[in-house]
Amino acid sequence: MTLADLSDDDAISFADEEPVRSAPDAVWKVLIVDDETEVHRVTRLVLADFHVDGRGLQLLSAYSAREAKDVLAQHDDIAAILLDVVMETDDAGLRLVGHIRDAIGNAFVRIVLRTGQPGMAPERAVITRYEINDYRAKSELTATNLFTAVIVACRSYQDLRTIEASRRGLSRVINASSSLFKVRSMNEFLSGSLDQLSAILETRGDSLLCLRGRASTGLDKEINRVEAGIGRFESLIGQDFDVIPDETVKVALDRAFTEKQTIMHERGAVVFFQSRG
Repeated sequence: MTLADLSDDDAISFADEEPVRSAPDAVWKVLIVDDETEVHRVTRLVLADFHVDGRGLQLLSAYSAREAKDVLAQHDDIAAILLDVVMETDDAGLRLVGHIRDAIGNAFVRIVLRTGQPGMAPERAVITRYEINDYRAKSELTATNLFTAVIVACRSYQDLRTIEASRRGLSRVINASSSLFKVRSMNEFLSGSLDQLSAILETRGDSLLCLRGRASTGLDKEINRVEAGIGRFESLIGQDFDVIPDETVKVALDRAFTEKQTIMHERGAVVFFQSRG
C-alpha cells in the first residue's frame, strides 16, 4: 500500500525517542591512552569542566594499547583519542592506530598522537602512514594547545558522523526510488528520509513514522501501523502501533493523532502531517 491509498483523515507522525538531556551523545567521549599515571592526572585536571559546543567531556583511560583495545570494543562512539606512542613497546601507539583504522574500521575517531620522544617517529611520516589527525610533543602540549586539539577533534568527529548519516540516508532513498510503489521500497524510502532528517537536525536518529487512517480500497480498512523507523525503532517497521515499547512515545503519538497537531515535549517532538491523498 502506498501513501496515495490513504484518505484525508490519515496522519504521519515523527518522534524522537530519547530524552535530550540524557542521550549518550550529550557528552564527547575522549580516550586517554598513556602508560604514565601522571599524564592521565594532568590531562583530567586540565580538561575538567571543559565543554565543546555546550557538551561536556567524558574522559576514559587506558594505560596500554591492550587496555585501549578493550575500551574501544566497549565504546563505539569515542570522538577523540589522546594517544602516547611509546608504551609496552616503542611503537605500541602506532600499532594501535593500525588496529583502529584497519582491524575495526573506525574512520571517525580523531587521533591526537602525543609523544615524549619525538625522535622515535618523524612527524610527517607518522601522519601520512598511520592516518593521524594531529601530532604533538608532550613538551609543547600546553593547556591552551590541549584545548585547541580537543575542540578541533570533537568538531571534526561530529562533522564526519553527520556526513555519514546523510550519505546513508540518501543511499537508502536512491536504492528505493527505482521501485517506489512497492511496499518494501516505500518503507526503505521513508526510513531513508528519516535518516536524512536526523542528519539535518543533528539528532541521534531514533525516530519513527506512523500512519493512522482508513485505506481507500473499498474495504474500509483501518490502518494503524509503524511505516518507517530508524535506530531503535527499525525493527518495528510494518507492525501495529501497539507494539511500540515506549509508553511515553505511544501516548505522545496518540495525542498528536487525536488533536491533529504537532506535540513538543521533554523527550523530543511528534510532528503531525495531514495526508491529502
